[in-house]
Parts: sequence; structure tokens; C-alpha cells
Amino acid sequence: MGGGGEEPVFGPDTSTGLVPLWHVPGYYAIFFAVGALLWGRTSTDGTPMIERLSRWWGPILPLTLFLVLPFALGATFGEERDWGFASLLQVIYTWGMIVGLMGWFCQRNGAGCGICQIRRTGCTWRTSRS
Repeated sequence: MGGGGEEPVFGPDTSTGLVPLWHVPGYYAIFFAVGALLWGRTSTDGTPMIERLSRWWGPILPLTLFLVLPFALGATFGEERDWGFASLLQVIYTWGMIVGLMGWFCQRNGAGCGICQIRRTGCTWRTSRS
């Protein structure tokens, strides 16, 4: 919800002033914190946490697209707007798409590829421990 819940907006709020609204940097700080916490972490069996998190991408991606998204749009732009419920559904949609697309990327690019190891033509860089 834009403007601190005053206007219906799907997605994060935008600060147009010189000093950002307090919740905008907080919103992006959450994504940064999750990425920082998952960086280089492995589970007890040695699987990278990012791959373990995205293992269930198959059901997560369609559920997010075909169930959560319509409800989130309805809660955001519908007749009876509930700022808290719409925000919750938008957060669920965002994280569902992140996890689902990470898993889809791993599946699409081969099981040996993984999310933590990306190879490009002419340039190879690894983010996982060798």
C-alpha cells in the first residue's frame, strides 16, 4: 500500500522525498538480511541452505501465481481494502516468487549447477566454498 496505506499499490512503497519513509529502507533491509544470513550456510547434511529452501519450487511457484496473486490483488484493489491483510499477502507473494524462481532456475540449469555456483561464458565466478 502506497503512502503508508493511504493509496492502493501492489508492491513496495516508494519514497519521493529527500528523506525516505521509515518502512521503505526497512522493507529492503529484510531482503538483504535474509540473503546475508543464507550466504554460505549449509544444512547438517552439507546442502547449501539456498538450495534446501528452494527444493519445493514445484508446488510453490504455481500456488503463488494462481492462488496468492489473485487474492493479493483483490485485497489490494478490491472494494473492502484491508491494509494489513493486503500487505501480508503481498509479502507471501514476494517470498513465494523468490523461492519458486530460485528453484526453477536450479532445475532449468541442471542439478549440478546450483544457485550458489554460476558460470558464464568468458567469466567464471563461484559463490560457494570450493
